[in-house]
Amino acid sequence: MSDKPNIHPFATTGSPTRTELQAYMEGKLSPSEQHAIEVHLEHDPFLRDAVEGLHGSGAFVALDQLTPPSLPPQTTGSIWVVATTVVVITTSVLAFSGSPEVTGQNEVEIAAIPSTENTLVLTEPELHAELKPLEPEEIEALVQLAETLQIGHQKNDLHTKAMEHVADVREPILLDSIVAVDPVLKLDRIAVKPEPVHAKRSSLQLMYLHDLKLVDPKELYAHAAMLAISEQGVDASFSDKDAMNAAHRNQRIMPYTPYMETAMYKFAHNDHKGCLQDLQRALDQYPNDVNVLFYSGLCCYNLGSYQRAKRLLSAAATHSITVFDEEADWYLALTLDHTGDAEEAKAAMIRIAEQNGFYSERAKKELTKK
Repeated sequence: MSDKPNIHPFATTGSPTRTELQAYMEGKLSPSEQHAIEVHLEHDPFLRDAVEGLHGSGAFVALDQLTPPSLPPQTTGSIWVVATTVVVITTSVLAFSGSPEVTGQNEVEIAAIPSTENTLVLTEPELHAELKPLEPEEIEALVQLAETLQIGHQKNDLHTKAMEHVADVREPILLDSIVAVDPVLKLDRIAVKPEPVHAKRSSLQLMYLHDLKLVDPKELYAHAAMLAISEQGVDASFSDKDAMNAAHRNQRIMPYTPYMETAMYKFAHNDHKGCLQDLQRALDQYPNDVNVLFYSGLCCYNLGSYQRAKRLLSAAATHSITVFDEEADWYLALTLDHTGDAEEAKAAMIRIAEQNGFYSERAKKELTKK
């Protein structure tokens, strides 16, 4: 009887090489080649750990500059080489990130944005703590609003494909950086958008999934963004190492765009609980993702979780990547009416009405109701 591990029949023979893994993370493989790598990831926890190492900030830069150790010919391409390389890369990246002298276009640590009075700049870990993802049972307990009370579903909303031409004629999108940008939240005067501090003008590549606007992940991440999900679609909580390893065997890794396509399908079909569960899993792994923040905010509003919607939409409205700033600002103003912030809601509506932007007429109509 063979002692070989039971590898999926479509998997490539032998472990993927470092070059193949890098090509996979950069999205350069064909669908069949990508599938073969994913099969290996499903069946090889050690290889999966290596890939997670490559997700580290600056890993690809270090990978390109690293000279691998000399090994006998028969060991070339071994997963041990990949794993060793990842360990060295991780150590190198940590050393670089701690040095203030390291600069350049691949630098992950960006200069702090000058904060104004009453403005708090949250780092990614702080934002993650502020918007800790809901547990599946918490989402299940929420009650969806009647369709007539929901937001984000009008065919002529700014974030829909029907309004794509409006985005084409608007001012170029302003941004500080397309990598690791921290959002700026107005905590005490949440209805007043802070004046943006921007380093340059640029346009971002957008994509539409089920007629809903998103920022292309290539604009958000320096490497191919992937999401780790379980076969059951629910994140596992680990009590010990054995439980973690058992859960890893049931996990699979999914590219960002197909994952978000599934979530957007659910949103488009009014399955806000299902969409929010998907987005919360993404938020857990990418807490500063503007796509996830915006659509999570809409889902929370439509499920009656107004306080959480307020925080999520605030993060999207004041995010340094300003793709959703106008629509998130509008939906935030609507949300404030349900969080005991009536005066701030009215002030926000007046401001939006006076700006003569996309939502000005809607804001004027809302003001007639007050």
